[in-house]
Amino acid sequence: MKKVLIGLVALVAVTVVVVLVLPSLVPKDTLRAQIESRIEAATGREVSIKGDVGVSIIPSVELTLEQVTIANAPGASATNMIELGALRLKVGLFPLLGGELVVDEFVLDRPIIQLEVDSQGKPNWEFDTTKSANAAQSGDGDGDSSGGGAGFLNELRLGDVAIVDGTVVYADKQAGTEQRLDDVNLRLSLPDLDRPFNADGGLTWNGEAMTLVLDIARPRALLDNQKTGLKVSVDTKHLALSFDGEATGGTPMRLEGKTDLKTPSVRNLAAWAGSPIDMPGDTLGPFSVAGTVKVAQPVVAFTGAEIAIDAIRATGNIEVNTGGAVPRITGNLDVAALDTNPYLGGGEKSAAADGGGGGGQAQGSGDWSDDPIDLSALKSVNADFTLRVESILVQSIRIGQSALRLTVEGGLMTADLTELALYEGQGKAKIVANGSGSVPAVVLDVDLSGMQAEPLLTDAAGLDRISGTARSSMSVRGSGRSQREIVGNLNGNGALAFTDGAIKGINLGAMLRNVGSAFLDASAREQQKTDFTEITGTFTITNGILKNDDLQML
Repeated sequence: MKKVLIGLVALVAVTVVVVLVLPSLVPKDTLRAQIESRIEAATGREVSIKGDVGVSIIPSVELTLEQVTIANAPGASATNMIELGALRLKVGLFPLLGGELVVDEFVLDRPIIQLEVDSQGKPNWEFDTTKSANAAQSGDGDGDSSGGGAGFLNELRLGDVAIVDGTVVYADKQAGTEQRLDDVNLRLSLPDLDRPFNADGGLTWNGEAMTLVLDIARPRALLDNQKTGLKVSVDTKHLALSFDGEATGGTPMRLEGKTDLKTPSVRNLAAWAGSPIDMPGDTLGPFSVAGTVKVAQPVVAFTGAEIAIDAIRATGNIEVNTGGAVPRITGNLDVAALDTNPYLGGGEKSAAADGGGGGGQAQGSGDWSDDPIDLSALKSVNADFTLRVESILVQSIRIGQSALRLTVEGGLMTADLTELALYEGQGKAKIVANGSGSVPAVVLDVDLSGMQAEPLLTDAAGLDRISGTARSSMSVRGSGRSQREIVGNLNGNGALAFTDGAIKGINLGAMLRNVGSAFLDASAREQQKTDFTEITGTFTITNGILKNDDLQML
């Protein structure tokens, strides 16, 4: 903001000086040449005024320039950096004589502004002001006056300051990106530097209209690197953003205050921003975040954040540090309920559960997906995050209150479930996903105890024939570019035990006593069960094949 105001004052000051030193009866061609030469000296760029030139001094200093162009930097893509349909300037004469710059009117009509950063990182708005400096040092009276922009800035007042039907193009040759703003209409109001500054207007970006509002309580504070009130709002079809807090001047500027961001659809917002999300399912819809934001670059922090996306609700604190090679995210979130099924792309039921509630027949290995798995995105961020969830739904498996610490470092993600409530039991688990190499790899370590077997097996595998209390442990590792490859390379071991339960649908004692009729009465079999004290077994997994040699039932 400080640079913008200084730039604005410099342009106004140069123009005012030109008007004051020129007699009112000088021919227009001479005026045009004088104005062109003085702006060229101030910017180091060629200036052309092809349209009409109008000047008057009394009762106010007024200047009108039509069809103005300012050349671009050498090597830039566009010929001109600035093209103006017209420039209208009206400055109060008597305040000016008293040392105050009161701009009654400053309008840029139909401007086209081409901003560009070249392949070496140099912006085209860095002007070669050597000529201007030499002119000032030469002792020329006009040069001394033009160097008084800083003095004018101390008592700057803005009346009707506007950009009408403007176009702004920003091209970054280093990044290979280009952005364009059309229909730029903006009005500024500044009674003086100690009273509120207001800017409001609109523009069109990527085919959608945007409205902008900016209020600064005391602009002079920003210029003096002090703190002042700041309000900002941006409203579009895809996004509503507001900030109400304080700003502290300096480089970079610091912000702290309440913020609120809402979008009716994350997918539509991403597509509008030029980064469409290629993800199956009907997810990533409404999103909102509100809380206290603190910006002190390169750190942006949210405290007391309230976050909602789709049906998920969360509260917590988030900090993003962009000062390293990749962004680092730290924080904590408390989530009311987390249904992962809409984001898994595999439906709401597990593959085994689809095989039928009573049969317990798992689908064959041919159902593993061959779709490529890409974990390279893990290398684009580092994180250390703690997540507490009241409940989690994964396919048909229902998990109770859980706590997770998630870390990501150099493409290696570790999800450590330090607390896991599962079907009246408790457990711990650790999942590692390695995206640092060319082939994705996963590790899973699980230790569970005290679970009720019947509801767990029913939800996890569609098997409702075993009841009792279960405990389980498993440690497996695999790698591959798809589900099928990972399962084919899966290796590990585990153990399973059921105690004080029953096998439903069959009574082994009755079968031994009456083998002849044991299989004849189907309805009786449905009511039969075999109680057991314990069923135990261990297993190994080698290249996706699970093998058990010690299953026993007591």
